[in-house]
Amino acid sequence: MEGFYFFWFAWIFWVILTFFFPKKKLRMQATVGILGLIIFSSVTTDFLSFEVGISCLLLQVYGYYQLRNEPLYSLLYLCIITWLLSASYATFHFLEVFDPVMLLVERSWLLGSIMAIMLLILGAKKERRVAVLFLGLAQGEWLTGLGFRYAFHERVIGGLMFLDVLAIAICLVSIWYGMEWLANRLALFIEREQSMKPNKSA
Repeated sequence: MEGFYFFWFAWIFWVILTFFFPKKKLRMQATVGILGLIIFSSVTTDFLSFEVGISCLLLQVYGYYQLRNEPLYSLLYLCIITWLLSASYATFHFLEVFDPVMLLVERSWLLGSIMAIMLLILGAKKERRVAVLFLGLAQGEWLTGLGFRYAFHERVIGGLMFLDVLAIAICLVSIWYGMEWLANRLALFIEREQSMKPNKSA
């Protein structure tokens, strides 16, 4: 069922942010943003003669807003990463049409995993990873919609399947964040223990 993973992960993230994170401006923005995506997840509008999900448009606006103050060289690099994600996203959907047998696992998990791994490997700045992921998947939806419209049939751009893939990718990137945080804490702990050893022997 399309949208299952999105609603599941969205409410999990909302609960974690609301009850376990300190009360800061970032937490408020994130919780309001998640609720907005949930509310508009099934709402579509006609945009440039395409049927587009409101959530997809909101994610694109947020992504562009986050990158507005990036230096030119950094912005160029992030744009390259974004377009690589977009091209991979669209290519996956076209391959699925021509060779559906390749999908040995559930497609949302497979595509979400590919997007998350590519984002981490390509080395987008930590504080810009989410914005780049939003833009990469949203622009990939537009590429897919354009290709399907002229080659196969029209499809909703930014529908629930898109949100499923996005939610899975964000979940996997968040797990990576957690592993990075745990590794840093472990390194600090080991460093502190080693620095205390001479004092103990003295």
